[in-house]
Amino acid sequence: MKKIILLLLFLSFLISTEKKNYLSVSNGILGEKIPVTFLDFSYINEINQKSEFYGTFSYIIFGFGIGFGHKYYFIDRKKFTPFFSSTLFTVAGGDSWSAQTGISLASGLNFSIPKWIPTLIEIMTSSPINSDRVEKKMNFGFTIYQNFDGTNGILPFLNVEIKMNGQK
Repeated sequence: MKKIILLLLFLSFLISTEKKNYLSVSNGILGEKIPVTFLDFSYINEINQKSEFYGTFSYIIFGFGIGFGHKYYFIDRKKFTPFFSSTLFTVAGGDSWSAQTGISLASGLNFSIPKWIPTLIEIMTSSPINSDRVEKKMNFGFTIYQNFDGTNGILPFLNVEIKMNGQK
């Protein structure tokens, strides 16, 4: 069953006809794409102004995560808007190198950050981002997750996302 869900998510991600694709970097306290993460890198396929598919790779201390999912914005994504996200993910790491696979559902608020306000990534790299092809977003809310081994929980998240549009 897990393999079928992964295959369907991946195929729907690949065959989307919309040409708006983004790369994104998020950092913060946990996340809406993968519940346990501090830094993630995502490839986003925007379906329309309210919906997007994503594939994401995340970094956690002594481990990593990978996930595929969908994010729906209740209002136009470029405005202050509530959203709902669902992800099929795997997180691996720790002293004994264990892995957890599961599904997460996240709900929260998304809003734009003015370009003149630096993000943590910009401060750490001493590289301010001044481009019309970049969006800075703040995401906060709660994630409910259910691992396939039966464990579950609710986690808060707060992160900053920088979306980089490769198109002119």
